[in-house]
This record gives sequence, C-alpha cells and structure tokens, in this order.
Amino acid sequence: MQQRPVTLRHPVLWLVPGLIWCLWLIYASLIPVPGGADLPPDKLLHITAYAVLVYLIGCALRPGCFPLLLVVAVALGMVLEYLQGLTVYRSFEWADGWANMLGAAVGILLLLSPAGRLYQRIESWRYE
Repeated sequence: MQQRPVTLRHPVLWLVPGLIWCLWLIYASLIPVPGGADLPPDKLLHITAYAVLVYLIGCALRPGCFPLLLVVAVALGMVLEYLQGLTVYRSFEWADGWANMLGAAVGILLLLSPAGRLYQRIESWRYE
C-alpha cells in the first residue's frame, strides 16, 4: 500500500479536534452514567468513540505514526476501563476493552482509505 505524504500547512492545529475528542472521551468514560439514559448499544458507543479518536488524530499524522497511534489508543481504552473499575458507579468490562480495540482498528482502516486525507482536502480548498 502506498504511503500518502502529509503536506499540511498547520499540522499541530489539526491535532486540536482529536485532542478535544480525547478529553471528552476521558471525561465521558469516568463520570457516572445517568440512570435511564437513552443511549445506543454500549459496544457500538465504544467502537465509534475510538474510531473517531484515532481518525481525528491520525488525519494530522504521517502514516508511519499509525502503529504508535493504535497502541496509544488501545492503552488509553484499557487504562480508562481499569479506572472505571476503581469507581463505585462504573465497572471494568473486558468486552468494552475489546470494543475499544476494534474501534481503534476501524479508525486506522479509515485513515488508510481515501477518507484519511480529510484535512489535506480541507486545506486544499482553503488555499487554492
């Protein structure tokens, strides 16, 4: 598979959406879940949250960084699961950890597709 060059004018700025998502993910993972909340299926939330995390951050990185991004996202998911187990209002679940890993892998697959050049396309529209 051919590696895409990253030619972003402001790569650090493009990390901001992913970092904001990461902070939201940490916050949402550690707060109590309101009783009776009308949420989608739990595992689907995990998969989507980690796919979006990896995708948003990965769009600003070079493809050579993707393996490290995957490891960091999986580690974050497992650490947050562990921390949930330390609270009285959340619990550790291996299945959630696996869903986080699957979501991170989905994010990597998105990055390897043409969708992975989102930020480059936005910049090309802006600077044409």
